[in-house]
Amino acid sequence: MPPEKMPQLLQIIRKRNDQLAQEGDEIELDIEALETETLWELDWFVTNWKKHVTKMKRRRFW
Repeated sequence: MPPEKMPQLLQIIRKRNDQLAQEGDEIELDIEALETETLWELDWFVTNWKKHVTKMKRRRFW
């Protein structure tokens, strides 16, 4: 994911998990401790972003 998408990813994670350890620009996250709903929302976000990128690449070639 590009850096400009990180705030959206963090928003998804923080929605249900207030205990993120953050030190400066780094965030420590135990992915196994996340709720299933959070993992599915992250999966949806990343999958849709990838589809968008692929779609944009195809448009450049037409």
